Amino acid sequence: MRNKVYYLTGAGASSLGDGIQQIGMIWMIYHYTGSTFSIGVMIAINYLPSIFLTPLLSVLADHHDVQKLAVRIDLIRFAATAATAVLILLQWGSAELLYALQAILAICYTLFKPSSQSLIKRTFDDQDLAFVLSKSMSVNMTATMAGSGLAGLLLSAASPGICFALNALSFLVSAWCNQALWPTFDREERPGKIRFGKELVEGGRFLVTQRGMLYLLFLSVISSAALQMTAAVLLPYARHFGGGGSMYALFDILFTGGTVLAGLVTDRALRRWGLHTVKLTMAGMALLSLCNALSSQVWAACISLIGLGFFTMMHLLTIQTMIQLLTPSEFIGRVVGLRTVIASMTKVSASLLTGYLLSFVGLAYVFLGFGLLVVLSLATTNRVKQIRLPSALFR
Repeated sequence: MRNKVYYLTGAGASSLGDGIQQIGMIWMIYHYTGSTFSIGVMIAINYLPSIFLTPLLSVLADHHDVQKLAVRIDLIRFAATAATAVLILLQWGSAELLYALQAILAICYTLFKPSSQSLIKRTFDDQDLAFVLSKSMSVNMTATMAGSGLAGLLLSAASPGICFALNALSFLVSAWCNQALWPTFDREERPGKIRFGKELVEGGRFLVTQRGMLYLLFLSVISSAALQMTAAVLLPYARHFGGGGSMYALFDILFTGGTVLAGLVTDRALRRWGLHTVKLTMAGMALLSLCNALSSQVWAACISLIGLGFFTMMHLLTIQTMIQLLTPSEFIGRVVGLRTVIASMTKVSASLLTGYLLSFVGLAYVFLGFGLLVVLSLATTNRVKQIRLPSALFR
């Protein structure tokens, strides 16, 4: 119980700070440049390190004490964000400063993600792993929403530098919580020189030989694409009903609310239905995509968005949990790293493709097209039977 409290507290604090700074970062970069293109540059800087550096940095997570790595990365993020906050408060900020901070944070996160997932693997047994992954998602999404709302208040009442200062403090809280964890399993560093090429080949060989692992990575693409597709269509969806910023915000809150609800129940669903949870969530995603495409009333669209958020996040959490359960500790960094690369590339591709389709075929066909994709993927779910989940999950 102690480890669960520390982990969820650290994750929630970090997500609260991220929510605050995300709004503050976009506000400040637009203030400095007056260009919407600069916002796109910030987004690109955020994704590029995970695409190009994750394969190499994830190897480090499989060789070093991941608890020390996680704590040190949090302290680096604290120092960089705190320094930026001070410069902004002193009115010495600039667009270049924010680009540099975004790059530092993105590189740190690229190493932090596999390190933190490896730390979870070594801290919780299989029975607790599903609970922690599921509940942390609800905590993170709720904290991010709260952070975004708090940032709006801070930007109207105080200096934007306060947003960065609060995020810096959140990294300190996260570092303290990670340091306080008591890993259950071995966390010693692997001695010797790291041969990145050899390590990556071994990781790839594990993915090929471990039954069902490549298929799980394929399934993770579906939920990642759904999340990014929905983020891209919410504003056009609001305009489709004659709404503006308020309706857009409402749709975003409802979809996010569905993802929070999913985090509360996914571990129970996995224990009760096991592998059938994959088919259930995919069927739900397909059905709710169809409902969104056919909705002619705002109330129906609201209900459909909650449902789409719920089944999409339950599917993502189910796949993430299965990947964690089936991956040995010595490979978890590389496997999570690969999944992160796939997720980043999927998000970028889904955003571009959704924008293109919205321009040429219309909103309804985007939902219908995604629903059809999920239905076609459902035809492959018999391959799930080859996966054997640990018996400890069902205790």
